Order: sequence, then structure tokens, then C-alpha cells
Amino acid sequence: MIDPGICPLCGGPNQCVHVGPVPRKGPCWCAAVVFPQELLDIVPDEAKHRACICRRCVEKFYRERNMPVRYHTDLYVRGSTLET
Repeated sequence: MIDPGICPLCGGPNQCVHVGPVPRKGPCWCAAVVFPQELLDIVPDEAKHRACICRRCVEKFYRERNMPVRYHTDLYVRGSTLET
């Protein structure tokens, strides 16, 4: 069974604001991040579209490639919860 609050890559919490005991309204941190297809391709098939990749795994993916994390500039708002 896939837990939508657990990262399918590392097994840690994915910090999705839309899952958990008290889902919050508004955009999740991941709405502003660009998820490269190469990263999405390593998600196990049974977890695709069911559980979000965590921020640590996204950052690790970019870091291992010596690249800065890419953001959708129209969604990224400095000082918002997306930057935490």
C-alpha cells in the first residue's frame, strides 16, 4: 500500500501539505519546483501519481548533477512557505 505522505524514493516524509492528519489549503512547496523527467522516471511504478518526492530527494538529485534547484518562476514567491 502506498502512503501518499511518504517519499517513494527515500521512505521519509515528503512534507506534502495536502496529505496528513490535517491537510492545509494553498500551494505545496513542490508546486514551485521543476521536477526533471529523469527524477520522475526513478519513482517506482506503483507510487507514480500516488506519492510525492520529498524536498531532500529533489535537492539531492540537483546537487549530484552540480545544478541549482530549478523553480517555476511564476509560482515561486520569496518568503512564502515554498522557500522553507
